[in-house]
Amino acid sequence: MATQTLSLQSKLGLTLYARHVDATDARGVAVVVHGLAEHSGRYEHVMQALADAKFSSIAPDLRGHGRSEGRRVYINRFDEYVADVDAAVRQARQLYPELPVVVIGHSMGGLVVLRYLQQASPGLIAAGVVSSPALGNVVKVPAWKDGLGKLMSKVWPTLGIPTGIPATAVSRDGAVVAAYEDDPLVTNQATARWYTEVLDAQAATLASVGRLETPLMMLLAGHDQLVDVDVARGFFDKLSQVDKRLEHYPACYHEVFNEPEKEQVLAAVVEWLDERVG
Repeated sequence: MATQTLSLQSKLGLTLYARHVDATDARGVAVVVHGLAEHSGRYEHVMQALADAKFSSIAPDLRGHGRSEGRRVYINRFDEYVADVDAAVRQARQLYPELPVVVIGHSMGGLVVLRYLQQASPGLIAAGVVSSPALGNVVKVPAWKDGLGKLMSKVWPTLGIPTGIPATAVSRDGAVVAAYEDDPLVTNQATARWYTEVLDAQAATLASVGRLETPLMMLLAGHDQLVDVDVARGFFDKLSQVDKRLEHYPACYHEVFNEPEKEQVLAAVVEWLDERVG
């Protein structure tokens, strides 16, 4: 099905670019949230798989990413990303007022989705899916660099810092790696304020695990070189009161939706959503 484009209005008057796939005889609508320094275009195959399963979808470029407005990979507060997801959810509810809404987020997008679900009204979202959620980082930042980043966040918040994401860490698929390296909408820098806001959001999300009431599916990669799988699993284990499912893919790198097993991964997501949406 053809991908269309939308303009979303988010907090602080920013206009967000979004992709939209309108599924035939849709029985649900998904909001798909990308990760750090990338964009929604890398999830078109996810949107098409959802459409085949009769889910329409909206995938925004978060502020400062892709074709959306805003300084590149800069936020003043992490909740600005949460507001971007909320703008997409509001658009989904406007376009499909009778359909249940689900949210899907990868990596940093998974962190944003978790934070969104912790703040959303009960029952607003039918189900959530997070893949390789960025609740902790594999590579530990040296104390001096951490201190410098926190200082710069206060005195020079827009200072660019390398993302530290090697293309070879995202997938075992050489074509995916090459496309990532050649993609002009994939950036290799974040900002000092982004760094401290993400650290704060990780801590707040972990501390507020009991506030998440939405049915949740978590997808984890066995060879994730970017996010700390043990931290994510610990968060999942603490969701004692939530309808939940964990899928672990031992051979996969970070981007489970872009691995050779992606069809298996997408099938599991569709199965989970089928059970929650009907």
